[in-house]
Amino acid sequence: MSPVRLIACDLDGTLLDADHCTIPAVNVAALREASARGASIVIASGRPWSLVQDIAAQLGCLDYAVTCNGASVVEAATGKTLVAHGMDRRVWTGIAAALRAYDIFFSVYCEGECYVERWMVEKAMHMAELTLLNPKFQENFLRITTVVDSLDEALADRRVEKIDAFHVPEEARKPVEEAVLALGPVYMASGLTSSMEFTAAGCDKGAALSELCAALGMDASAVMAFGDGGNDVEMLRWAGQSYAMANAGPAARAAARYETASNAQGGVGQAVERDFLQK
Repeated sequence: MSPVRLIACDLDGTLLDADHCTIPAVNVAALREASARGASIVIASGRPWSLVQDIAAQLGCLDYAVTCNGASVVEAATGKTLVAHGMDRRVWTGIAAALRAYDIFFSVYCEGECYVERWMVEKAMHMAELTLLNPKFQENFLRITTVVDSLDEALADRRVEKIDAFHVPEEARKPVEEAVLALGPVYMASGLTSSMEFTAAGCDKGAALSELCAALGMDASAVMAFGDGGNDVEMLRWAGQSYAMANAGPAARAAARYETASNAQGGVGQAVERDFLQK
C-alpha cells in the first residue's frame, strides 16, 4: 500500500453512531492521532456545511469538508469554499416540482445552508419513517434550517448545491426518477435506504476528492476513504485504500477494496488504527 496522506469519511452510517449525531470515541481518537502524524482529515458528506460544523467541532482535527455529495469543498478552519458547483435553475426547480407533485418532503442545500418550504416543516417532524430525524437530529436540523414560503423565489439567483429527499415512497421512486431524467443530465444517489439525492451532473464525492487532492499535490493512491451508501460509490472506487462499513449497502461493498466493522462499532477508527497508525 502507498503511504496514506489523506483520510476521507462519510458521516451517516460511517463515521457517526446510529444517532446520526455522535462520533464514537474510537473514531475520534484514531483520527486525531492520524492528524497529529500528518494526515489530512476530510469529511465527505451529503450534508451542507451548516450541518457538518457540529461534527467538525466534535472531531477537533478536520481539515476539509466535501459537502452536498461533492458540489462543494470547504476549508474547515476558515469556512472558505474551495470548490463550488451548482445546479442549473431550470433543473433544480424541475426536481422540486416533481417532488412536490408526490407530496414528498425535501430540503434544498444552497451555499452551505439548508432551506425548506413552510408546508414541509410539520410534515417532516411527524413522519415516523424518517428514522434519521431522531430528537437530537431534529433539534439541530431545525436550528440551522431556513424556512421560506417559496424555494423557487427565495433561491432564484443563488448557487443551489443539492436537493435532498429524505424519504421517497417506493411507488414514487420511478416516476420521480423519470421526471428528473427528462430535465437533462443529473447526478442521483441515495445516502440512506429510502432517500433520493440530486446534484449537478458530474458532482459526486469522488470527483470532489480528486479536485481537492490535485490542489494538495496528491493522487488517489494516498487516500484512505470510508463509506456505506450509494452516494459513496464514486469515492470508494476512486480512493486507493477504500473501506465499506459492515452495515454498507451492496453498491458500496462492491465499490470498496476492503471492509471494516460497522459504524456503531467504530469501524473507521478500527481500520485507521490497524492500517495507518500501526504502520
